[in-house]
Amino acid sequence: MYLPKSKYIGDIYTLGEDWVKEGESTPYTGYYYKTWEGKVFTGRRPGDGANDPLLPYIGLSEDIDRTVNKSTYDIISNDIQAFALKRTLPVPTHYPVPTRQDYLNLSFTRYLAKERLTGKVFEISLDTYIALNGNDTRYYYPGYTTVKLDWTIVGPLEDTKNGSYIIPGAASRNSQAREIADKELPGAAKFLNNLAQFVL
Repeated sequence: MYLPKSKYIGDIYTLGEDWVKEGESTPYTGYYYKTWEGKVFTGRRPGDGANDPLLPYIGLSEDIDRTVNKSTYDIISNDIQAFALKRTLPVPTHYPVPTRQDYLNLSFTRYLAKERLTGKVFEISLDTYIALNGNDTRYYYPGYTTVKLDWTIVGPLEDTKNGSYIIPGAASRNSQAREIADKELPGAAKFLNNLAQFVL
């Protein structure tokens, strides 16, 4: 089975506390990977070994028949994405504070994330932005989309005229940046509702 690298999280190792192969009772120990759909398979990546499907290990006692039939597998596999989200760290919200150097540069870069499941848009740090776009397995990165934008922080806030020319103010520049970001990440414009934020 081939999957592009953006569609799975690979090289995850379990000590036998998380998963069991379909139809088996012994917990699975070894490498596994998760697909963007939340399904879990053996191997470091697609094409590495048999890629047997894995189910959550529920720790039943040995005298109980743990043979999983197809209908049970279908029910559990639909829940694996929710299970995977609980196994990763929550993506932290970040409140930026422009530095003196940012003000000397007249602008700074802001980073936004949108949770696909809920549609919630929130601000993240540069480190979190890099982690989500670098497939960092600390976070369930397939569940988020991200965008970055330049935010003007030095005024004047409003547009000014120089003869027949109009010089865009910070609000106009931020409005334009906001609209571009909203095309990549719908909801960004609503989140960035204060065009004068951080502007001096």
